[in-house]
Amino acid sequence: MSGFSVVRSICGHGIGELFHCAPNIPHYGRNKAVGVMKVGQTFTIEPMINAGVWRDRMWPDGWTAVTADGKRSAQFEHTLLEPGTGLDLYRTGNRTTGGPGGPGSGGPSCSPLAVTK
Repeated sequence: MSGFSVVRSICGHGIGELFHCAPNIPHYGRNKAVGVMKVGQTFTIEPMINAGVWRDRMWPDGWTAVTADGKRSAQFEHTLLEPGTGLDLYRTGNRTTGGPGGPGSGGPSCSPLAVTK
């Protein structure tokens, strides 16, 4: 879609004994990532889509990213598991309320959405 871009400095990642671990999973084409997901691996996809250029800037807090051109951006994260029968897709939040875990839940939930083969 014309006018939109994917930030290249933020990527998906593996989840293991360390939360942000290899492999790095770019969300844009013509990248140099290599490898194949293996049974038992858990990883995230979390693209940041900008209404403008793909470049971003990091605030001094080391966590907050903003677009270099000041235009709007959206970011989401899904967690996937490769159990050997296809991918299990998980997300945080509640599908009916849109909030983290839903009303009165005490926090985020992680619910399976789909299994693909």
